[in-house]
Amino acid sequence: SKFAKMIDFSYIREDATKDNLNEIMEIAKANHFYGVVVNPEFTDYIAYDLDGTDIKVITTLDFPDGDSKDVDKISMAIEAISDGTDEIDMVMWWQGIKDAYKEENEEKKQSLFNAVEKDIRGIANECHKNAVVLKVIIESGMLTLEELVMACQIASKAGADYVQTSTGTKDVGAELSKVKEMRRVLPDYVKIKVAGGIRTLEQCNMYYPYVDRIGTSVIPK
Repeated sequence: SKFAKMIDFSYIREDATKDNLNEIMEIAKANHFYGVVVNPEFTDYIAYDLDGTDIKVITTLDFPDGDSKDVDKISMAIEAISDGTDEIDMVMWWQGIKDAYKEENEEKKQSLFNAVEKDIRGIANECHKNAVVLKVIIESGMLTLEELVMACQIASKAGADYVQTSTGTKDVGAELSKVKEMRRVLPDYVKIKVAGGIRTLEQCNMYYPYVDRIGTSVIPK
């Protein structure tokens, strides 16, 4: 019960079916979880089922790599909002951050940072004019500490409501040291969602002092 209202219960498998999602939604209702996270094609389906409950509809955007064109991302966001999502979990173009740090030309480096920011800002604007919360997934396990700080600064400046650690699809997910650094560098008004390998109550307790939301695909025990 301590963590129930912090949990975004995720089912974002490529082979997801409506039967799977029916089960997930029943689990979320029984445990009073905060929200259910699904791929975009199921947004309207769970929005219909969860209507009248206090469980939030959460949709992934450009999952899992964040490398689609800006115009395509905007279109995806508009559709998800139209389908009834309450929140969008958007994958940052984190490879752009890594590419920038390999760039010796300062102008080109800044151009990459600006492109990542512009990408997020466009989605943030669509979300906020429709009262939708935006979480930006930075894939912290794939970033150095220096890159992590820059990713947090860009996400915050671009209008993110939350910065999220991971998609859970890479070799490295959430790490306590990086979550602590995220909390240190982010403004107080930008919240943190930890995700990527969160499976136990021990882990939930470990991250609890630093985060506002917990993403998981299992019931932590």
